[in-house]
Amino acid sequence: MREWLEAARGAKFVGVAGLAEAAARILAESGAAPQGRGTVTELPDERTVRYYLAEGLIPPAEEKQGTASVFEFRHLLQLLVVKKLQAEGLPIRAIREVVTGKTERQLERLLGTAEQGQAQG
Repeated sequence: MREWLEAARGAKFVGVAGLAEAAARILAESGAAPQGRGTVTELPDERTVRYYLAEGLIPPAEEKQGTASVFEFRHLLQLLVVKKLQAEGLPIRAIREVVTGKTERQLERLLGTAEQGQAQG
């Protein structure tokens, strides 16, 4: 997954659909773990991302392009961490506590993609 994340680092994702598409592509190409429960989608879509925004799992975008929200790399990392933790069976409440306030580096560690020996962030 590290290669796909490096390719997305610094990218901006216009709209909820753009963020969902980027995350779904990374998860599909990296062979992410399947979700264990039938009520949880394996790959995020626009509806899933809107739900995560409403539940506080992903913070709102700070930038706008016209009426569309512009999401950053950190939002992508949070979305990927949420999907990983869901695959591990964690409930939304616990996931919210894990992802809230984390830096990019901390989110990468949660994904297991941070380089060994990097400074604590």
